[in-house]
Amino acid sequence: MIIRIKQIIIVIFIISMIIGVLSLFKENIKEVRDIILEGSKKANKIGNETVENVKNALNIDI
Repeated sequence: MIIRIKQIIIVIFIISMIIGVLSLFKENIKEVRDIILEGSKKANKIGNETVENVKNALNIDI
């Protein structure tokens, strides 16, 4: 019983920490969105370059 109560307290603590982090995101939603969009653009560029490198290495012309 005591162990179960400790587990519940730990879960409540973790949930409260998650809520705290989410509230920071909510307060700074524009900055968060800009960071995600910028990261997405960089990832797409790297992905496209990788695909081109693979196509060139395999002599694929699509």
